Amino acid sequence: MYLLLYAFLLKGLFFVVPFPEQAFFTNALAGNWLHNLILMQAGWVRALEAILLVYAQALLVNHIHTRFQLTERQTFIPGFLFITVTSLLPASLILTPVMLSYLFVLLAIRELFLLPLSNITSERLFYTSFFLGISAMLYWPATIFLAVVLVGLILFARAGWREIAIILIAFVMPFYFLGIYFYYQDRLFEYTTLLRSVFPELNLTMDFSLMEWTLIGYIVLLLIYGYFEIHKNSGSYVIKLKRYYSHTQYSLLILLIPVLFIQGEKLFYLYFFSFPVTVFLVPLFNRDKPGWFRTALFLLLILSAAYFQWQYIATGQI
Repeated sequence: MYLLLYAFLLKGLFFVVPFPEQAFFTNALAGNWLHNLILMQAGWVRALEAILLVYAQALLVNHIHTRFQLTERQTFIPGFLFITVTSLLPASLILTPVMLSYLFVLLAIRELFLLPLSNITSERLFYTSFFLGISAMLYWPATIFLAVVLVGLILFARAGWREIAIILIAFVMPFYFLGIYFYYQDRLFEYTTLLRSVFPELNLTMDFSLMEWTLIGYIVLLLIYGYFEIHKNSGSYVIKLKRYYSHTQYSLLILLIPVLFIQGEKLFYLYFFSFPVTVFLVPLFNRDKPGWFRTALFLLLILSAAYFQWQYIATGQI
């Protein structure tokens, strides 16, 4: 309940200000169709759906931290931090295909993290990659998580050609089912046209403002701080399974690759960094007595979220 109230406080801006009607850019097979469907809804409905979706994702992030013992103390701090981090980005202020896409990414991460706790099974691998396939249909850059899954297989289990084949087949299954639908609707040419249009082109433009670069720098400093905090407590049970920590570290590096290829607003893609960033920030704030310095760092994040939300509205970035 506290998580839901916190989500309303940070993301309920559109209940008191005019809702933007501008469409955002999304490079995905089903993303543009979904966005047109979203635009048919009333503004307050889209705002409410966005809050509930981020709340559901925060619960899932908190579940992952608790289920796999990623933190020393079992609290709702991971969920609070996830909501705070996502509030810095325009993709979380209104319901977007990017947000819905990330829900399936989180489900895939949960399936992937289960691999070290049980014998590697075809069913587990299939669901992991199948969720990613649905995510990529909604937002094409989610395809990069295939590399994240492959790194996870190397860290969590011994993967052979059979496992890799299962991952690739499961990933294309959602596209195959959608193609069957278009085929029976006698619209297969439309489907192939859509499929060709989703592949990204090189876009080296980093369209961030000075304040956004400042925020990115602040988050990077917090990540470095969290990195050394985890290493300082490596002998305790801050992260019991070091493979989870290593995988999160590699995920951050892998996620940097598509930034050069994203078309349109790159700030939307930064939503995909929310979970790994949360993993590194949790050790900083998940304490009985965080102290004035850590409290100030957290308050600065909240104030930054409020500032950027007003900026996104004022400049029409959402």
